[in-house]
Amino acid sequence: MSKREAKTGQSIDLIKGNILIPALINSIAKIPDLNKSLSIIDIGAGDATNSLSLVEILISVGYQIENIALADVDVKVFPHLLGNMLNHSLPVLNQQFLEVKNQNTIAKFLQQFGGQYDIALSQLVLHQIKNIHETSYLMYFAHRALLDNGHLLIVNLHPKYLDYLTEHIPEKFRLLKTYDYAIEGEYFFDSGGSNNVFSRNIETQLSMFLSLGFDLVKFSPIFTTILAHQKNLYQELEENNVPMFYAMLLKKNPNNFVSGTEGTVKKIKEFNPQWIKITFMDDSVIEIPKFSGWENVKAGSFLVLHEIHHDENGITIFNYWILSNDESETKTGGQLVVREK
Repeated sequence: MSKREAKTGQSIDLIKGNILIPALINSIAKIPDLNKSLSIIDIGAGDATNSLSLVEILISVGYQIENIALADVDVKVFPHLLGNMLNHSLPVLNQQFLEVKNQNTIAKFLQQFGGQYDIALSQLVLHQIKNIHETSYLMYFAHRALLDNGHLLIVNLHPKYLDYLTEHIPEKFRLLKTYDYAIEGEYFFDSGGSNNVFSRNIETQLSMFLSLGFDLVKFSPIFTTILAHQKNLYQELEENNVPMFYAMLLKKNPNNFVSGTEGTVKKIKEFNPQWIKITFMDDSVIEIPKFSGWENVKAGSFLVLHEIHHDENGITIFNYWILSNDESETKTGGQLVVREK
């Protein structure tokens, strides 16, 4: 086996135990005045092993986990998630398991449990979602899930890591397409198999979070230093100062929130050259500035609107998502930015 074969790449168990979980704990430790009794939601929990290890450590250092929700966006691993939780004897008072067949499942879940969580996690999920409107819609749910002083913690592959693989180890990451704000490719796992990756640059990711009403607390590149002696790839990354992941800690800012509206559209029409009027099936009416593609909103479409205002720069942002009639699919979405004159 040559040095450059993909099998010399990362071991997920080494990565989880030695890099990812310590990075999560380190980020959580930086949250000021964090309650000792925590509610946590993990959006994209996978098989729950990371979540369980994180909870174990938090409990060992004095936190009580009042509530944990595991929202799994990959139904193929749901049986493993359920088994891992049921076979684990953690002193967690309340547990929810959410098998996500479509995003509407999360919406209905958060109608009951939204606004209750101290921390929302998203681990190695965002680079698996190509469409930006699907990504922002998922993070909109994270915003809804959190308490007013809640925090969102993102861990994702670092774009510099994928750039390094593209140039030096193409058998580990095969570049398919380059965009102004992202790269798309196929990532090959050490254990065999591969996954499509759509990696947006840090600025684009941060802009999305700010537009949803989050404030940035801390951005941290995550290096493979502690594992540099274990594998050739980790040694190369260390020598070239290339981070494999990044952690982004964000705080929900309730002062930025203006309004939120969602429902099935009854009719939509121009109010004047710049504005439109939307009537929902319950006969409630809103008037908002025209957004791109408003003409494509038809009677029966499910429309979600999320309005944010940033006082510091006088910007109001209308986030919108148009769903299929049964709310099972995010068909399109975007945002309209209005600056004060």
